[in-house]
Amino acid sequence: MPIPADNPADFQPSDYYEDCAFHPCICIHADTEEDELWGVSLVDGSYPRGCSLRYCGVRKLTFAEALHWRFFGPPDQIVPDEKRWWHNEPSEAWLEVIPPMSARWTFVTNEVSAGCYRCEAIRQTHHSISRDGFNSAIAQLLHDAFQMELQLGTDTGEAAFHVTSGFQKFCRSKYQPEVFGSWLVESLREPRRAVYDGKDFHLRSIVSKAALYGRATSTTCGTPTRNTSRN
Repeated sequence: MPIPADNPADFQPSDYYEDCAFHPCICIHADTEEDELWGVSLVDGSYPRGCSLRYCGVRKLTFAEALHWRFFGPPDQIVPDEKRWWHNEPSEAWLEVIPPMSARWTFVTNEVSAGCYRCEAIRQTHHSISRDGFNSAIAQLLHDAFQMELQLGTDTGEAAFHVTSGFQKFCRSKYQPEVFGSWLVESLREPRRAVYDGKDFHLRSIVSKAALYGRATSTTCGTPTRNTSRN
């Protein structure tokens, strides 16, 4: 539960709190003499955001609460529509709905020199692929992992899910074999998600533009070719 706070001495740099605009923030400075609390918004990166602990109704947050505020808003506050920055769905707490899941693919990317990368993709079955080069090497590695997944007998849509969810480390993901193999991979770091409709074989990348305004745009990434071996 958020804890109401009115004493700057209770805050240290790197503490999390909710400011008077309900933004989850990370503390960068607290002044006991001037009754000032300064922080950086986890919503849009704005700083310094100044609050008076005496008059602003600041509340301390845990790390988990700060993440929930960032992606789903404060669950116990009524915020005007024009000031909302979060997705309307999902409404449930993300920490409670993400089941423990072992990724089929693990991706390791190291920048060995300016703009040059050494990349490796490792499958649970101990198959591995490596690529060296510039940004295109990362894209090629993803393509190679997808092609290997297909060669190992995985359906097209499911193969795309395992590669996407494995590459996106901090994400909420869900695969639904009962809904024609549809799936969702949603980033927990930025308002971005990939959605695959298994019935129509349609893949979309949805990116929220200026989350403060509550608008989102979607881009069709492509329609995967149907795998005729699918039953």
